[in-house]
Amino acid sequence: MKLEDCFLIKVTNENMKASCYKRGIIKEGQKFQMEEWKEFLHSQNISHGHLEEAITKLCEHPELLSYPVVVAKGTAPKKGESAWLHYVHDEDNTIAQEENAHERTRDYKHVLTIPMAEQGEVVARKVMPTEGESGSTLSGDRIPGVLGNDFTLRNGKNTTVVQERGEIVANVSGQLSIEGRRIHVYPVYEVNGDISMQTGNIRFNGNVVIRGSVPSGYRVEAKGDVRITGIVESADIHAEGSVYIHQGIAAQGKGRVVAGYNIECGYINQGIVTAGNNIIVSQSIIHSRVDAGQSLICNTGKGNIIGGKNSAGKNIRVREAGNHLNTPTALYIGVSEQRLNKEKEAKRTIEHGKEELKKTSATQTCDGTKRKSTRISKYERPSDPIAHSEHYGRLDNENSSRLRYDSRD
Repeated sequence: MKLEDCFLIKVTNENMKASCYKRGIIKEGQKFQMEEWKEFLHSQNISHGHLEEAITKLCEHPELLSYPVVVAKGTAPKKGESAWLHYVHDEDNTIAQEENAHERTRDYKHVLTIPMAEQGEVVARKVMPTEGESGSTLSGDRIPGVLGNDFTLRNGKNTTVVQERGEIVANVSGQLSIEGRRIHVYPVYEVNGDISMQTGNIRFNGNVVIRGSVPSGYRVEAKGDVRITGIVESADIHAEGSVYIHQGIAAQGKGRVVAGYNIECGYINQGIVTAGNNIIVSQSIIHSRVDAGQSLICNTGKGNIIGGKNSAGKNIRVREAGNHLNTPTALYIGVSEQRLNKEKEAKRTIEHGKEELKKTSATQTCDGTKRKSTRISKYERPSDPIAHSEHYGRLDNENSSRLRYDSRD
């Protein structure tokens, strides 16, 4: 008995599915060979997607099956990978974490790495969608794969999209924030509360606002300004811009507050404070080491400076220096104590060099004659104008409550 006398093949779903229908009566115990079925399907232009399991049943027990029986299926094309954003920061951050893993295990205050971007830096790149695997019809015709989903890059806050390169570029330096497929860069990093183990130390390439205090042992670094609404204890605050502390500094002689420009605060108590420009204090400076590149101003409120060593490059404005207890209070104008110490160290180095040269004796030449040693008759002082100074002025009240001017070598 021939297969075409017993079965009818119908192709549906745009040449993607072949079903077998029973045409006549099949005798009990009738069997067919697999090769017969293969030839039968090929005669129907079905060369791809044969279902071996279904065909085997049709060969062995065709009278027991429920019809129609699907005997072949085409291969549907697959969809490719959708477009996605590759965040450059994630890759850089992973590398940094691996490189610094050992150090960070010892730094328990390093609990948070702020995602940051520099101005002009590429923060993300679009990975284009891919085409999926191709499919095939029952007759073996190729069906192209499906392209994955695509999307359009859009500008975020302080970011620009370069469509032709599929890149997102930061317009400013600051904190990265991802919102869906948009990336924002915020130039200010904010902490709503005190610095703690939850926030850890802060290192940021923009401005930092802390709506609280900075306890002892913590460190805040910023390329911009740092604004603190509470107090600063024995902590390290470093800003390339200015530092604004709404209350004050109570450092117990530890920690340091350093600003490239100005420092403004309510008071300084046993602090170490350095500013490239001005230091402005609204109340008091007590037993501190203060160094201002331009002006030291403490002439509002109590406006007093008691104890410590205080210096300014141009002027010091204060309502009262020292107290009735004759607390030693040093005020340096024109040059800071730190720079004076550097001058002394430079002079000691020069004198040591002179002594070493004096010890150098004439060396014996190969022919037995003596050669005069090379001596330096004149020594140049450091180019720093401070290093040329022979004297400096010092306002002091170490032995009296009235300020006096002394001169020393």
